[in-house]
Amino acid sequence: MSKTNSTQFRHHASFGKRMEYFVLGRMLKEGIDLYVPLVDDFGIDAV
Repeated sequence: MSKTNSTQFRHHASFGKRMEYFVLGRMLKEGIDLYVPLVDDFGIDAV
């Protein structure tokens, strides 16, 4: 993998994680109970 692809992947991965936490924060503000796994083995963001 070239340096450009590696940097681009990290940018997309961090953007995805920021969006995930943004949505979780909005759900918490609405009073929704969330359970977030400590380990992301199965690609489950929250229950």
